[in-house]
Amino acid sequence: MKIHKTIIISLLILSPLIGFGQHKEISVELNKLELRNDNFNTVLDSLVKHEKVCNYYSTELLFTIDIHKTFDNASILIESIDDKNIAFDLDPNGFFYYDKHLFLVIGDKLNSIFIESQIKKTFEYLEYDIFYKEYDSKERRILRIIHDDSFSQWEFLYDTENLILINKSTTCE
Repeated sequence: MKIHKTIIISLLILSPLIGFGQHKEISVELNKLELRNDNFNTVLDSLVKHEKVCNYYSTELLFTIDIHKTFDNASILIESIDDKNIAFDLDPNGFFYYDKHLFLVIGDKLNSIFIESQIKKTFEYLEYDIFYKEYDSKERRILRIIHDDSFSQWEFLYDTENLILINKSTTCE
């Protein structure tokens, strides 16, 4: 009887850890956004064109657009990223495709740039478990929790219609 109690207690203690140590599959439904600002289209053309000459470029590359509004303007940070799982974990509130690339919008909404459509799309991604040990074919550990910032970043100041480039960071020229 003592052995049965020990086994039962052990199972009860370990049961919360059974699902631990694996990435979790998540699905998120986002509204499709339509672009309504020609200046923003021009910026996106330049960004995608720039990324296409970078050695890390692939057709799977996606972009995040992080918007923070203030009283009279907004800060817009656009980043290229190659891991959709990290991008979706940033809690986007909308998406659009531009030049065959997925763009995820994070943060505040700017009605002068985007129109939210009634079209919704469900995306699947993995929420990484930071304790899960994963290895590549050469037995090197894959660290999924690190945001690779070797891709390009552009920071803009936006005031009603004008996009002003404040900072650009890129590993390719």
